[in-house]
Amino acid sequence: MPHDHNHSHDHGQCSDASHDHEHSDLDSGPKDNLYPLIDRANVTVLNGLGLGLEVIKPWHERYDEQVYLESLSDDQMILRIPFTNSVKLRSILLKTGPTDQTPAAVHLFANEDIEDFSDATERQPAQTFMVPQGRAVGEYTIKSDFSYLNSRTGRPSKFPASISSVTLFIPAAQGARTTRIYFVGFIGQFATVCSIPSTHHMQGADELTHCALHTYPSPLKSKKHPVVAVYESRANPVEHGKVNVECNVPAAF
Repeated sequence: MPHDHNHSHDHGQCSDASHDHEHSDLDSGPKDNLYPLIDRANVTVLNGLGLGLEVIKPWHERYDEQVYLESLSDDQMILRIPFTNSVKLRSILLKTGPTDQTPAAVHLFANEDIEDFSDATERQPAQTFMVPQGRAVGEYTIKSDFSYLNSRTGRPSKFPASISSVTLFIPAAQGARTTRIYFVGFIGQFATVCSIPSTHHMQGADELTHCALHTYPSPLKSKKHPVVAVYESRANPVEHGKVNVECNVPAAF
């Protein structure tokens, strides 16, 4: 069930009183909202009544229920969302359902080419989110410290720090013949590598021109259940980075 918004907890829920997210304005949402970095022209969906773009909405439309993506022949669906730059994911935002059309689970793959449903079923996802029924926008935290079995190396690995695309696989609905999604969003920041002299220290966004984007190839595999929080208002986080290593730069525009 969605969390009660009248109590406090450490699952990442935000309130106007206290949270660790820095906001910009009502329309663009939190400064680490990755909407501007989504490669909308190349979003694809399998077994969906639409193009997939229907659920990639700006922040101020996250509660809209007039436009949605629904599965076609059954309740399974695959949604692939690429980014225009490498990003570091902190959490995924979902509004689904709200009743038995809610996904029973969402399997997350990062930097993987999932070609069909057999592929999605046979591979181990990086993480799996159990989705509660309700009309709220849920935040599903990426557990970057969890290990997974890398399918290529056969060795334990961790969730990649640099993401070029994510694929969401919905294996079933919670009882309905079809699955429905209203909104998919992402919280995080740029994932970059600095190519500046080690004597020069990053002080802020002014130095962004000194950083060269770098995408790390990483197949994922892990099946953990991240913490679920619920969004009922505005919210979200920001970070910084180092020289000659990965730079974590806020995705504010």
